[in-house]
Amino acid sequence: MFEVEIKAEVINLDNVLKFLTNSGFVVKKYFVKDIYLQHPCRDFSRTDEELRIRWQSIDDENVCVITYKGPSLSKDRSVREEIEIQINETLYDILKRLGFRDIIEKEKQGWLLEKGNIKISLINVRGRYMGKEVNLGNFIEIEIIVSNKRDINNAKARIMELYKKSLE
Repeated sequence: MFEVEIKAEVINLDNVLKFLTNSGFVVKKYFVKDIYLQHPCRDFSRTDEELRIRWQSIDDENVCVITYKGPSLSKDRSVREEIEIQINETLYDILKRLGFRDIIEKEKQGWLLEKGNIKISLINVRGRYMGKEVNLGNFIEIEIIVSNKRDINNAKARIMELYKKSLE
């Protein structure tokens, strides 16, 4: 599977939320806590990979997932291979004991909107990096998952069109 996405700062989340709900997107409350892990023997910053544990609550339904993101397939980092499975959070403890260490922690709170195969997050992002608290601000994340590389350009075009319309 390939994740095609854009992330951009948004000044007024309420205006974008109103546009998207009027466009037929289903809205759910959304909270996520992500911890990005560093491999004990492999430098993910050099290989352009990510390993993430995510605790997610969507309309009070809670799940824990682990996600591997492969190297970017485009210069703008908008396309990556993504493998994700739901896990028991005990796996996080096992990985820590095997030498993986937390590198970045993010918390995202806001709304998840869905329509067809498009997922949009309208969120406030906070986090911790190297022990420091950071408030990154309000963001929109638009993503489409495609199973075939030939569908990537079409997904990018759909995302950009929706992004531009949401800011009008």
